[in-house]
Amino acid sequence: MLANENVTKLHDDGTYDQLGKFLTKKSYKSENTAKSYKSDLAKFFKIVKGKELEYITKADLDLTLDHFEEFQATLHDQKLNNKTINRNVSAVKEFVKYLRGKKHIDFDTEYLNLIDSLPEHKNQYGVLSVEEVETMAELIMKMPRVRDREIKKYLFLFSLDTCARIENCLELKWSDFQERDADVQITMIAKGNKDFRPKISKGFYNQLLNIKGESERVFPVSANSISDLMKRLRVEMNISESRRIVFHSVRKCGGTFQYRLHGDIHAAQKALGHSNINTTTIYLEDEDYGLTGAVSSKGRSTINYEDVEREVLINAIKKLPKSQQLMLNIKIEEVLKGN
Repeated sequence: MLANENVTKLHDDGTYDQLGKFLTKKSYKSENTAKSYKSDLAKFFKIVKGKELEYITKADLDLTLDHFEEFQATLHDQKLNNKTINRNVSAVKEFVKYLRGKKHIDFDTEYLNLIDSLPEHKNQYGVLSVEEVETMAELIMKMPRVRDREIKKYLFLFSLDTCARIENCLELKWSDFQERDADVQITMIAKGNKDFRPKISKGFYNQLLNIKGESERVFPVSANSISDLMKRLRVEMNISESRRIVFHSVRKCGGTFQYRLHGDIHAAQKALGHSNINTTTIYLEDEDYGLTGAVSSKGRSTINYEDVEREVLINAIKKLPKSQQLMLNIKIEEVLKGN
């Protein structure tokens, strides 16, 4: 139970115990999920009731639409984005429904259906290019005052390769890897308590083994340290604030690469572990691809590569972005294998 067991209860109506059961249920997804719910609930009752979580009673749960609108307005005044506000509100709604379902409260909760979500911007965070992520990995090894630099370097590369979220990366254990004949399978529990099973090459897995220490965790660092590192990297690389680059942008980069590699949005959806393909579409919309249309290309697609001199082809390949060179390498390997 995540709630503080040592708090002296000023009441005995069972609300505090029900809170603990609710948070314990959320912890089945992950400890981070439970902590987020607890934080959201604490924020709500502090604002609308002026109480700490451990002191709420059944009477405090006799809520109305006005309470939620007050909560939304207060968070909006605090300059929180709409996505965060919606998440906070959703946590409280779930808690109230849970208590109603447990028959702990018998107040009318129909008003919950009238709570409107605030509009969210589709492109919440920007996307990085493969080249930028690799540059970040290189900078991590060079910048001063970076603790556990090699672990953090491989954390960035791992998220790029697997499209894993930061929370999944930080919870990953060495026992979650399973070596197979051709690759290494990874078992994770992703957002929504869903199985997420990316795979990596044996070569990359062997590189990861270089950072293996006494900890069961593959990446024994904190989320705050990664957030602080991202701030330093944005400054070091002169990345504009308008791009809204965060660690999540590394995951988006991985999904974009999968889309370009396969030319299939469903491949990107699978790599990102999205249930709804519309979510994947939003991810891919974050980047301006800058592609030229078929008409505007003025027949460039009709070039016969067999007629192009070898030196010209090599020079053209060298001028390609790193991500496109990687895709070309993969296609060459497929041809060599007769696929």
